[in-house]
Amino acid sequence: MEKQVSVVAKHSINCSTIDSRPSSELNYPSIMVTLNDRNDYKVVVTRTMTNVGAPDSMYAVNITALVGPTHVAIGAFSAVKRGIFVSFAMGNDGPGYSTLSNEAPWILTVGESTTDRSIRTIFELGNEASFDGQSAYQPSNFSRSPLPLVYPSLLNQSARMLTPGPMMSGLKNVGIGPVWWQDG
Repeated sequence: MEKQVSVVAKHSINCSTIDSRPSSELNYPSIMVTLNDRNDYKVVVTRTMTNVGAPDSMYAVNITALVGPTHVAIGAFSAVKRGIFVSFAMGNDGPGYSTLSNEAPWILTVGESTTDRSIRTIFELGNEASFDGQSAYQPSNFSRSPLPLVYPSLLNQSARMLTPGPMMSGLKNVGIGPVWWQDG
């Protein structure tokens, strides 16, 4: 079984003259190699450079077999051809821009992230002490009248799974806003 690889590592070279060309125009070598199953090759590539380094600059090349999407992408493509929906979790090489990837366009790639903003709300107690909090649910017509403070571990198991409503109607209103607490 043969594998295509293309990982290249360049040794530093001291140039005798400084060239003011942008880095996008520099002529660094790139290599595509075919290996057998042993994966034990060490390759030295010599290439005449036209605008960087000395003529016949020497580069050491580390060659490793590709890991990851090649065989998986081929298998996913076979599934898609048969009408099977394929979804992958996003890979992350971060931190930085454009570090999430899954190059196979026939695969729906799903990821998650954090948000760089908070949805602030103020939690106000009956004694007028207030705390900053976060809430994605902030209706404009929300009542400002006090609501009961609920600590779920004091409720029976079935009541813990419910939102505020009839199961909690008998709770004493202690004059402060609602707090839902999740242990863990």
